[in-house]
Amino acid sequence: MAEPKICEDLVKERKKCTFDVQELIHLIDGGEKGTRERKEVENLVLSADVFTNKDEVPEEYLSHKERYENAIKKACILYEILKKYAEKHNTMDAFQPSNKYRVTFGVVKDISPFMLHMGMFVPTILNQSDPEQMAEWLPKAMSMGIIGTYAQTELGHGTFLRGLETTATYDPSTEEFVIHSPSLTAYKWWPGGLLT
Repeated sequence: MAEPKICEDLVKERKKCTFDVQELIHLIDGGEKGTRERKEVENLVLSADVFTNKDEVPEEYLSHKERYENAIKKACILYEILKKYAEKHNTMDAFQPSNKYRVTFGVVKDISPFMLHMGMFVPTILNQSDPEQMAEWLPKAMSMGIIGTYAQTELGHGTFLRGLETTATYDPSTEEFVIHSPSLTAYKWWPGGLLT
């Protein structure tokens, strides 16, 4: 992987600082070990062909459908990289909030289609489920057999949670949830990652 080129003005200004930059980096990363781990993750992610392809058509020239498909492709590759990292290090911390994984937010142009799944849904299972629930749901979430999202925000309720209008009713005959939004104000205007 080629070393990233740092802006000359930034290098010049950094030389003027009155503190140890490396010490600040370690502080932000949670120590020297955290910095080493973050750099390992960055190298794994940024060395993947899909993120270094100079021949790729810039996203600004793609249709909405092409951008969406490109984001899905990159998010799937990113997921596999993080999964292998977690298996190699026998850790689940790839799915916990950490500075170590900040590179993952920059490799998909707009937003990763799986950001809420990996950044909210999986951590919720890890941190709020009992052993029986975790045994049931974590393997499915980790294998992408189920994909979680978050779609609370309705136009009409703001932060008034008791005012939520949408209901989800489980239909055992189809084994699906039937979503019912009874009015325009119940519409999900900002359905982060929903139906990706």
